[in-house]
Amino acid sequence: NSKSSEIGLLMREGKKEEAQKIKEEISKYGEEITALEINEEIAELKSKLATSDYKTLKFVDGALNETEYAPIRAERAALRAKINELESKLAQL
Repeated sequence: NSKSSEIGLLMREGKKEEAQKIKEEISKYGEEITALEINEEIAELKSKLATSDYKTLKFVDGALNETEYAPIRAERAALRAKINELESKLAQL
């Protein structure tokens, strides 16, 4: 792409500091894109989690038994684990 060509040209011309500044801008932009993607995935997972809230309430109210609720519990646990993992990644950016 044009930025990598620009960096290459600057390096050939011995303008390492200018090339480094462009590399840093690209890296920062990449981190912003990554953070946006992670936030989107977290929002999607939280939405999936929210769709099963009513089943949890049915279980608490006794309308679902343990056997009926077990797969829902497992799915909700997996969603929460993935959300926690992504939130941890996000904190490291």
